[in-house]
Amino acid sequence: MTESLKAAETVTSRSEQGDRFHDESFREGFEEGRLRAARRILIRILELTPGGISVQHRRRIEASTDRQELDDWLGAIFRIRNWSAPARE
Repeated sequence: MTESLKAAETVTSRSEQGDRFHDESFREGFEEGRLRAARRILIRILELTPGGISVQHRRRIEASTDRQELDDWLGAIFRIRNWSAPARE
């Protein structure tokens, strides 16, 4: 194999590795953004409830890394609370 072919294969291999790293990093960043948004939304909804949010619940939500857990908490809030839409004029 000639030196130029070896060099081309090395560049291609590095490029593929870079693409995989970029894709993985993007997915991880995207998921972290979704987790932050889910935490923020859940905390905001709890802040707006009559009882507010306890310090323990806020800490637990802020520490959660499980989006399904956050979604489950949100579903529980909507099942427990008697939600009614605000009156529109």
